[in-house]
Amino acid sequence: MPTLADITVKNAAAANVTFTAISASAGDKSPARWRLETAGIPLGLRANLEIASQDNGPKTARRVVVSGNFPFTYTDTTTSQKVLLARMPFRTEFTLPSNLDPAQLADASVIATNVLASALVQAVLASGYAPT
Repeated sequence: MPTLADITVKNAAAANVTFTAISASAGDKSPARWRLETAGIPLGLRANLEIASQDNGPKTARRVVVSGNFPFTYTDTTTSQKVLLARMPFRTEFTLPSNLDPAQLADASVIATNVLASALVQAVLASGYAPT
């Protein structure tokens, strides 16, 4: 099992963005949690990430759900307070068959996450439209 740690990724400007580990999973169905600790942004307006896992019904696979949201804010010029403009929730789910060789599962996991990180998928998410 992986150990809880901060997660650092690149943003669109190629700068590091770190999701700080908040809490580890307490077991099946209990998510591990991370938060983007941005100075000056109230807790409820910070981006967050959760990962939870559990067996599927017949216990032939593990289901892993990665979810979170990105709040978009602006600063009210009259009060200097951050105001919520919109949220972008996200969720992706993987079902990992338990009858696979660990190397096969590791390879499929790398491919699946690299597809999500691909330029085409990023362009779809940035535009809101599937490729035509």
